[in-house]
Amino acid sequence: MEAATGSSWQQRGGHLAPFAALVVLAYGLAIFPPHTAHAVAVMAASGACFLAAGTLTVLVPWERLPDGSVLLPVALACAGVGLLRHAAGGGVSAYGGLLLLPVIWQALYGRRFELTATIALVATTYAVPILFIGGEPYPPGQWRAAIVSTLTAATVGFTVEHLNRTREELLARTRILAGHDELTGLVNRRHVSGVLADQVAGGTGGVLAMLDLDHFKEFNDVHGHLAGDDVLTATAEAWRGVVRATDTLARWGGEEFVVLFPDSSLDQACAILHRMAGAMGDGLTFSGGVVRLGPDEEPMDVLRAADHLLYEAKAEGRNRIITEDDTSVDRVDLSGLAGWEPAVLAALAARG
Repeated sequence: MEAATGSSWQQRGGHLAPFAALVVLAYGLAIFPPHTAHAVAVMAASGACFLAAGTLTVLVPWERLPDGSVLLPVALACAGVGLLRHAAGGGVSAYGGLLLLPVIWQALYGRRFELTATIALVATTYAVPILFIGGEPYPPGQWRAAIVSTLTAATVGFTVEHLNRTREELLARTRILAGHDELTGLVNRRHVSGVLADQVAGGTGGVLAMLDLDHFKEFNDVHGHLAGDDVLTATAEAWRGVVRATDTLARWGGEEFVVLFPDSSLDQACAILHRMAGAMGDGLTFSGGVVRLGPDEEPMDVLRAADHLLYEAKAEGRNRIITEDDTSVDRVDLSGLAGWEPAVLAALAARG
């Protein structure tokens, strides 16, 4: 039986524990009636199959092996159930239901073809003793029970697999939404904070810029939040086309954005910021604070430093960026603030 790909043996053991507990309970019930020596030997062989299946499931790194190999512990588990049924009286015993365990396991942790193969092994486990042993333990009428039990296993397996896949898709969607800004589609504060923490911890260096759209609050107050949303969306679209694939562009909140430039110097980051300024709509400008990422710095200290420089840039008159090395203001090469509102409104109208 295959465990979740890439999980540790401790995790696989935790997943397997309830399945193993049910098998142990079944053996506890099976050993109470008196048994012949042959039945005891068959039961011991059954236990060995289950033990081997469980050990392989927990300890083997299945993700490194060929796809079909994961069916080995499934076959052992099915053999264990078949032997236990035979030792306990054959088809009339109560242990056929244990064949649902490998089916449910594959539905939860395996892939579709592995689940299908497991159901085929379940059908084989029911059919083999009827075909080759027969007699009183496995009369011909057992075919009906075998067919119904196999179809039940298939129904349960594919239903659980569908529900599990739907759950995984919803969780993946939730993770995406949790890390992205709904309006602009950029990653959000939570996501970029995690990237920043990893980058600082990795000691690879880089640059962080905190940006703020100039006079955005006044624009919102005059023209409304829907027009303001259009400005934010248009800005995000424009900047996406400028930043590199390795950079992280995020909406920090409101009209504030953060850009992480990994493995970059201040000059390289500022060159990209100048291109971002040039990509904005006519009349739109921003102010920014730009800092290096030091190997021993706390992420919050980096953000505070960038935020301080940002508001220094705004205090100096906006439409500029200031780096931690600046002794004077580094001005962004745009046309200035004059007449920016009409230009922005005209650009938004042109976009429809």
